[in-house]
Amino acid sequence: MNPIKMLNAIQQQYLKGLYQFVESATFDEINQFTNYIHDGKTKENCGLWSTASNTFTACNHPNCRELSDCLRNVSLSTRPELLSFHFDGNSEKEKNKQKKEHIAQQYIAQLPDNLSEDELNAISANYLNIEHNHWETLEDFVELMNKVS
Repeated sequence: MNPIKMLNAIQQQYLKGLYQFVESATFDEINQFTNYIHDGKTKENCGLWSTASNTFTACNHPNCRELSDCLRNVSLSTRPELLSFHFDGNSEKEKNKQKKEHIAQQYIAQLPDNLSEDELNAISANYLNIEHNHWETLEDFVELMNKVS
């Protein structure tokens, strides 16, 4: 098969999958997808409906622009509820991650300044052992850190 035809077929398959995804995905799933597109947290001005331009805002990333077009078309045809949501990448998963990072930073801030390099390395290793666990408060975090140390 001609390489250009093959690339075009792959792009069409991707777009078809993207439309199917947006047609059935939750807001949270779309938000998470925007984070994947941007290799982390979605850029500040992406994913917001603009009535003036009749589209969702997008950065220069080609996948972000394709998602913007897809969101526009799907919201105007079958899912008008998409128009009122800002797809800023702030999914529940992202909110939980930010909360956990904030708690971990509080823990680090209350540590004594005179810890040795070995003690700091041990704390880092302990954190790596618990980072997939769930904690809601600084006390929960301290308890988990103490269990693995």
